[in-house]
Amino acid sequence: MTRIIISDEYGQHGIDIKTAIVNAYGGGGLNPIEDQIEIISGWSAAYNRAVSDENIIALIRSTAGVAGYVTQAEQIYPRVQTFFPLGSNTFEQLTNLTSIPVIITCGAGDTNFENRNNTGYGLGLEFWDNDLVQSADGDASSFANGFILGKLLKIKDTLSCSWWEARFRARMTASRSESNRETTPWDLRNGYGIIDVDAAIAYTGMIATDSYLVPAILPTYYANESVTFILSPYPGFTGSNVTVTIAAGTVYSPTSIQEANAIALSRAKDIAEPASDWLLTPVKGLEKIVVSDYGVLTFHRISLVALSHDKAAIEIEQYIDEAAFDSGKKYIGLRSVSIPVRPDVVPAMNAMYLILRELLLNDAITKY
Repeated sequence: MTRIIISDEYGQHGIDIKTAIVNAYGGGGLNPIEDQIEIISGWSAAYNRAVSDENIIALIRSTAGVAGYVTQAEQIYPRVQTFFPLGSNTFEQLTNLTSIPVIITCGAGDTNFENRNNTGYGLGLEFWDNDLVQSADGDASSFANGFILGKLLKIKDTLSCSWWEARFRARMTASRSESNRETTPWDLRNGYGIIDVDAAIAYTGMIATDSYLVPAILPTYYANESVTFILSPYPGFTGSNVTVTIAAGTVYSPTSIQEANAIALSRAKDIAEPASDWLLTPVKGLEKIVVSDYGVLTFHRISLVALSHDKAAIEIEQYIDEAAFDSGKKYIGLRSVSIPVRPDVVPAMNAMYLILRELLLNDAITKY
């Protein structure tokens, strides 16, 4: 069963990439890796095969131009991991990428000679490795590309993990002994270094979230527009209006903007209610005729109301006039009144003073 596609139309070049993969992974056995690799001429045919065959998990191409293949690589990831060299077999800084893409990129060198990446480098470089021939001559990233695929696949198969986990483990545990390395764990000239398969498999640290996964497409939700609710004092209370604004984009509804606005308005009302600092307005008025030892009492205020079953017990403070009340002078007298109240009226607490005011019109208070 084919699992790896080599996109190559250059004859021996593709065969050498296959050799590098087998050398890095380890050949032989009951289901040898060499029997799981197929070379297909041309990128389009190789890519279409990777798209249509669910058994394909790796697609490798060792040519320049990695930046032009990123979009297609994203479309088949994470089932299929794509591999490319960064793009040059000369030690020079490349600016074709500004960060490491979903494609695994590589450079090449010789651990027995220069012991560093000796081909193209830059912001897009992830790993480097040996090519097929250890020598002081130039290095070929085409074949380092195959070594890196073989190593990562070995990690993936051994742990039955995702490509990303194998890749992250390799990043965290790679060998980084290059003579020109300036930073770690990643370096501009050497990337994360050379993959150490055994160390990656033995790694026990955390595994970061796969940064290359395209976020899932969420169902459409409608955000509210800016909604303002103004709560005025209830009848019988004094105080300032309470204004609450729910900013746009605070509430979401799967149905409509109108529903999101309605939810936001309800939330504004819930916030406004406890935010009020209103005071009950004293019920006051003129009593028919009350004569006391201090003269005629013309101003009265209900100071206490107790509702019990079908009666309202009321205490009325009595003053000479309204000016006495406003100046805070102590009331002259206190009169208690008991008034029948219909049971269905009792729960109407917010309107209590208005109700009693109407009732008192028939008893003691003539006008307001």
